[in-house]
Amino acid sequence: LARLIVRRTNNGGYIGAYKDGIAAIGNLESIDLLLLTNDSLYGPLFPLAPVLERISALHGQFWSLTDSWDRAYHLDADFILFGREAISSLAFRAFWPAVRYVNSRNYMFRRYEVGLSQALIRGGLRGGALCNYRDLSRLVIDAARSGALNEDVPEDDRKEHLRDIYELVQKGKPFNISAYLWDYLITGMGYPFIKGDLLQRRGVRAPYISHWQRIVAQESGYDPDLIVRHLETTLKNRFT
Repeated sequence: LARLIVRRTNNGGYIGAYKDGIAAIGNLESIDLLLLTNDSLYGPLFPLAPVLERISALHGQFWSLTDSWDRAYHLDADFILFGREAISSLAFRAFWPAVRYVNSRNYMFRRYEVGLSQALIRGGLRGGALCNYRDLSRLVIDAARSGALNEDVPEDDRKEHLRDIYELVQKGKPFNISAYLWDYLITGMGYPFIKGDLLQRRGVRAPYISHWQRIVAQESGYDPDLIVRHLETTLKNRFT
C-alpha cells in the first residue's frame, strides 16, 4: 500500500531522493517514525517486524542496521530510522534544505551520508546500529584469542580472511562489515538484506560472495531467483 508515489528525475542519487521524499511529506509534526531506505538492498530476507522491534529496543533517537567508522562515525544510510525526537530536532530540519543535488557517489557519501549522522550527533542526538562495528570487532578479537583463527580447518582461505579482519581491528582501521562479514551478518545476526554492490561487484571486496544463493536459500524463505533475474537484466560483462 502506498499513500503517495513521487515520480522524479534521478538527481542527487539516493540522498536527493530522500530529500524530495521528506519534502513531499510536508508537515513532519505528525510523524512518529521515519524510515529512509533505497534500492541498494536485496530482500528483506526475513520479516521486518521483528527486526524493527530489535532496533526500537536500542538506545538513541535514530538507528540503522549497520554503522561505520569510515571517514567519521556514522550510521549506514541505506536503511536508517528516525524517531520523534530526531525528526523534530533542529539538526534534522536544517540538514535537508542544505543538501545539493550532486551525482558523485563519493561526495554524497562523505558530505551527506557521513554528514547526516555527524550533524545529528553534534545536535545532541544518539545513534544506534543493530549490527554494530564494536560488537563485530569484539567477535573477531575473541575468535583470535580463543585460537579459532589457528585451527587446522580445510578452509585456509577463510582463516586468512579472518586474520586480515583481525589485523584491521588491531590497527584501528575501519572495514566495511556489510562486505567483509556479509555472510555472518545473515547467518549469525539476522541481517535482513544483502547489498546489491556485493553481487554487482562494484569495487567492493566481499569474500565468498559466490556462495550467496546457497546462504540465502538456506537461511531464509526468500527466493534467490528474484535476485538472479534482476542481475540478469542489469549486469553487463560480469558473472556472479
